[in-house]
Amino acid sequence: MSNVPELVKLLSRVWYHNTVVQYASASALAFYLYDYALTFQDEVEYFWKYELSPMKVLFMINRYFAAVVAVVTLAFDAVYATDFKCVVDLF
Repeated sequence: MSNVPELVKLLSRVWYHNTVVQYASASALAFYLYDYALTFQDEVEYFWKYELSPMKVLFMINRYFAAVVAVVTLAFDAVYATDFKCVVDLF
């Protein structure tokens, strides 16, 4: 039974670091959305008026793939943290 306090300490430390990762992911997504809002008008003016090219495809992948990854990461962390919190609450 002497391992229980160490396990609780370890679980609380992991939960703390997971919470920090969640906040970092949320702030990264907020920063991305802020940048997107600032540059959307330029994107419409310089990007959408002309025909599609390989460089435009690369631009779209670079610009929108990051948003998808940020949202998926944030959602995954939220689900994982909820499950992990239930485990921590048992101790």
